[in-house]
Amino acid sequence: MKTVGGHHYVHISAVKQLGTEHQHAVRCAVKIARERGFDAPDIVSVKTGSDPYPVGLSWVDDFDKTPEPVTVQSMKVEADGTSAVRVSGENPQIYHGKELMVDAGYTGFDRTDAMQRRALYMRWAPDPLRMGRLDWWVAWCKEHEI
Repeated sequence: MKTVGGHHYVHISAVKQLGTEHQHAVRCAVKIARERGFDAPDIVSVKTGSDPYPVGLSWVDDFDKTPEPVTVQSMKVEADGTSAVRVSGENPQIYHGKELMVDAGYTGFDRTDAMQRRALYMRWAPDPLRMGRLDWWVAWCKEHEI
């Protein structure tokens, strides 16, 4: 499980890492996503906080293919069932440390490669509040020749 700023991020396959109440909230959120026409198998990540709600669901096309996957769209689901969908724009959110979001046995990508890449860029301690956006990350990687 990856934790940033009080939020927990897990791959949809690793929801069992969350507590029981959070797992229930995720199941409810996925059901709501399906009811609204979103294909649940395409959900890649789940975001929760210290409380089970709201639940964030993200769709990421390239999670297993690229070092820092790009969010295509996301849905925020509240405890009362209301939801809001956000389609990523020109400067989408990206994920770092994706190996922290999956179980140890996950085989969709090489976890060792991902850990080595993370160790490489963490030497420079990138700004955790800014590194989640594609434009900042691309410029930062060029500057540090990553």
